[in-house]
Amino acid sequence: MVDQRIDSEASAAADDHYAAICALALRQAFGGTELVARNGSPWAFLTEISSSGNVSTVDVVYRCWTTRSTAAGR
Repeated sequence: MVDQRIDSEASAAADDHYAAICALALRQAFGGTELVARNGSPWAFLTEISSSGNVSTVDVVYRCWTTRSTAAGR
């Protein structure tokens, strides 16, 4: 569902090449997410590949916010 919506919205905004870039960017953003469960509650941590293992830093959270809100349909 998310793939179809991203593809159709990105294709409408530009072209199929732009849609492919958007799909890859979305996968990159979600690929850096670590999902865990603590006491039955889901937690998500955003990881960095260019730091010393820091997690959920402001610069990463700020950039990923757009992908999360887009994927949620907002």
